[in-house]
Order: sequence, then C-alpha cells, then structure tokens
Amino acid sequence: MLRQNEADKRDLRSRLDEIKGFARRNREEKDQLTSQKSQLDSQQGQQLLRLQKMNSDAYKAWTWLQDNKDKFDKEVFGPPMLTASVKDDRFSDLIQSLLGRDDFFCFVAQTRNDHKKLSDYFFKNLKLSVTIRTCGNAFSSYKTPLSSSDFDALGLEGGFAIDYLDAPEPVLAMFCAEKKLHSSLLSLHEINDDQYSQIVRHEQITSWATGKTMHRINRRREYGPGATSTTTRQVSKGQYWTDQPVDNSETARLDSRLGELEDAFNILKAENTEKKAQLDEMNGDAKSVQERIVRLLY
Repeated sequence: MLRQNEADKRDLRSRLDEIKGFARRNREEKDQLTSQKSQLDSQQGQQLLRLQKMNSDAYKAWTWLQDNKDKFDKEVFGPPMLTASVKDDRFSDLIQSLLGRDDFFCFVAQTRNDHKKLSDYFFKNLKLSVTIRTCGNAFSSYKTPLSSSDFDALGLEGGFAIDYLDAPEPVLAMFCAEKKLHSSLLSLHEINDDQYSQIVRHEQITSWATGKTMHRINRRREYGPGATSTTTRQVSKGQYWTDQPVDNSETARLDSRLGELEDAFNILKAENTEKKAQLDEMNGDAKSVQERIVRLLY
C-alpha cells in the first residue's frame, strides 16, 4: 500500500511540476503581450509594431542589437524607420518618394570592422535577411549644391531633403552617400518649365520631388552636357514615417490572446489546487498507515 502511495505521489509531483512550467510560460507570454499593448500608446511603440509587421527580420535584428551594443567599436544605427523622422510632415511623402524599401530597414555601421561583425551575427548566427550599410564619412562633409540665395532664386517653397530629416548624424551621412538627399530638392508645389530648366542645369542635382511628382534625371556626360533623360512618377502616400495609428485590429488581437491566456491560467490554477489537495491527502494516508505499522510492531 505504501509503495503504491509513493508511486501515486510521484505522479502528482510530476504533474505539479508540469503545471508550474505551463504557468511560467503563460505568465511570460502575458507579460510580453501586455508590454506590446502598452507600446501602442507611444509613437515609438507604434513604429516598432509597424516594423515587426513590415519586416520581421529587421525587427528581430533590432531587438538583438538593443542587448548587444557593447560588441561593436562604434554605435550601430538602424533601421531608419525607427531612428529617423521627418521634421515637417508636409514634406514626409515627398522625402519617402525618393527612397526605396531597404532605405527604411537597413542597419548603419560606422566602421568596416563593425560591418563585418554585423554580417557575421545577422547572417551566419541569426540567419536573418537584412541590409547593412557602412558610412565612415562625416555628415558635415556633404554640402548642398545650392546656396540659400540660389534656392530662393528658383522660387520654390521647400529645400533639400536632408534638411527635413531628424536622425543621428551617421544615419544622415548614409542617406547623403547612398541616396544623395543633400542634393535632392523638395518643393510643396509643382514646378514650371523655367524652374525645370534651371534645376536641370545644376549637374549635382539628380532627383527632386515637387508637388505630387518625383523626378529623376539621368545624365550621359560622354555625349555632352545636353544628353539627359528624366523619369517621373507620382508621389504616393508614405507608409514608413507616419503618425497614423496602428490598425485597431492589433489591439483586438492582443486583447483576445490575453483573454485566452487568462482562461488557461485559471484552469491551471484550479488543477494545481486540486493536485495539491490530493497530495496532502496522500501524505495523510501514508502517515496513518505508518502509525498503524508502528503500533502493530510495538
């Protein structure tokens, strides 16, 4: 009888350990989801959730980077979707029209050695598909091709794209090196033929976004100064730097999952109480048996 009692108690203790493990994982997931839900109340949190939905690998890389900053010689930045913002929302769509998808999700290193380290961690260890860029030049080394008076003479309401971005200087320098935002014009209004001709004459200007149109000019210097071609496309609504709230369905999803976890926890709690009561009862039975044995022997 005692042998069976001990076997039953071992089974109960094993189940109690399982319940404890399930409850711990339940609590960890609830904490994580509660944190995500609280993030929805801040602009940075909204952007972080957008990043997770738009590019899960970049989100995983960013999360890893927050805990491993000390592994690098200089600070590593990125993605610009999180680390950069537009100073004047009127120019947000225009600036975003000058950039591609990778420009918002890339990571920016300041040294070649850090670039190699990032590559090893992201590609080899974490198996993530992300874009890494290195820019060792100082942001101050990038100069706009027009002075304030030259720009005013064009009669445009705007400026150069880089002037409307707020970001750490290495990120701004990357945008100058990779996308030439220091020489990309912005204007809130469409340009006329005379303004177009004046812009084209400035060889350092290769792209501009005015009104609802993005222009990019291709120059073939081997054929002379007049050998140019321009491509245009409509400026669409920017989806990366935005103050629009995340879809309410995300909050509903988090609430639904939190409810499921709470129900599951209550079931585990009830079973835990039941199993402990059974164990206490078995311990009492075993003690009674042992006392009877003692009385019989003595």
